[in-house]
Amino acid sequence: MANKIILGVTGTLSAGKDTTAEYLIKKGFAHYSLSAVLREIMTREGVPIKQPELTNFGNKLREERGHGYLVDQVKDRLIGQVVVSSIRQPGEVEALKKLGNFYLIFVDAPVEERYRRLLSRGRNDDPQSLEEFIKIENIQKTGSGGGMNLETCRTMSDFQVNNGGSFDELYQQLEEVLKKVK
Repeated sequence: MANKIILGVTGTLSAGKDTTAEYLIKKGFAHYSLSAVLREIMTREGVPIKQPELTNFGNKLREERGHGYLVDQVKDRLIGQVVVSSIRQPGEVEALKKLGNFYLIFVDAPVEERYRRLLSRGRNDDPQSLEEFIKIENIQKTGSGGGMNLETCRTMSDFQVNNGGSFDELYQQLEEVLKKVK
C-alpha cells in the first residue's frame, strides 16, 4: 500500500463501524474516532454524554465551528496508514478528502440485526426500543447544515460493505477494499 492512506468508516447505527475499524487496526492501521473526539470535547465542556445530547451537541459544534471541525482536531495525526471512524457528516468527508489518498467505507446491515447488536452492548444511553432506534437513525440519516447526514455520506462512499452476515464475510469484504486501495 502507499505510504499514506486514510480509510474513513461511516455507516448506520450499530452496523459494525467499530468492528470494521478493529479489523483495520489488526492490519496495521492507526485509529482515530471522531466520536471519541466529540466525547472528549463534551467532557471538557461539562455536557452529559448521552443520546440525544451526543447528536445535538455534535450538530451544534459542527454548525458553529465548521462541518469539518472534528477532523481538524486530528488531521495532524493522520500519518501513514490510518482509519478514521464515526464519520457522520458530509463536511467531515470533504475535510478528509482534502488530506489526499482518502477512501470512505460505508457499513450497513439489516435494521433488526443492528438493533439486536445495540442491545447486546448494554450502554445506558442506547435506545430501549426498536421504534426509538429507528427514530434516532432517521434523524441521523438526513440532517442539514452541521447535522448528521448518513445518506449523503453513503453517496460519497467509495465502498459499501454489508455486515449482515458473519465476521468472516465482513473481513472478506474488507480484504477486497484493501486490495483496491493498494
